[in-house]
Amino acid sequence: MSQLAEYQNLYRHFHLERTEDGIVTLRFHTDGGPFVWNIRALRDLDPVLQDIAHDRDNNVLVLVGTGNQFIAGIDYRPLQPDRTFPYPITASRGGHGNLESLFALHIPVIAAVNGPARVHSELAVLSDVVLASPNALFQDLAHFVSGMVPGDGTNMTWQMLIGPNRARYFMWTGREIHAEEAHALGVVNEIVPQEQLLPRTYELARQMLQQPKLVRKHTRQLLIRNLRKAHFEEAALADTLEIATWGYYGPPADILPKV
Repeated sequence: MSQLAEYQNLYRHFHLERTEDGIVTLRFHTDGGPFVWNIRALRDLDPVLQDIAHDRDNNVLVLVGTGNQFIAGIDYRPLQPDRTFPYPITASRGGHGNLESLFALHIPVIAAVNGPARVHSELAVLSDVVLASPNALFQDLAHFVSGMVPGDGTNMTWQMLIGPNRARYFMWTGREIHAEEAHALGVVNEIVPQEQLLPRTYELARQMLQQPKLVRKHTRQLLIRNLRKAHFEEAALADTLEIATWGYYGPPADILPKV
């Protein structure tokens, strides 16, 4: 069993806070500013989610970005000069493991999407409840439009949430789905003014806390069952194809948009 003090400051891009009633907030950031996805984040998200899962004092998880961005962009420049994965990453579970650890959580997860989620938007939209600020949008910059096969759960997630035709267009073209459209499609549950986003998130979390812990746990397990099953069916092939492409062409560090 983990204690918050043991893992709270272990992870460079993930700031953790917890309220007295067990609402733990995982805030994405890069040096205290808007979060830019990178290799370190890919490596660390899996273990931080496992630490949260193993801490029995955590009752609801809130995911949020920093400033007015959820995930601002991506930066693979820390890779080796030959553009190959550093060894610790090839030995990790990568995006596949991140979603496994997200689905393994036995507590409700609420995403407070405080701005654009241009990379790994699946982390937000696979939450049990998705709230978004008016400036939020969802995009997949990290895969096909940047020279990569859509792995990491992207393929499965978006086809299940918005249907195969919309999802394929989304991934082929890198188009942006803005908050209002995401709400109309059922991807976002509520659009909330930026200054009210976290207060509304905690209001919903405390509404969940009115039910016994075991009820919350089993409801979470039941309601994500189909998503989790689809992930396990798709993840191995998608990640194999993504990594094979990466190994052949190298990561797209020089063509991904800089932030």
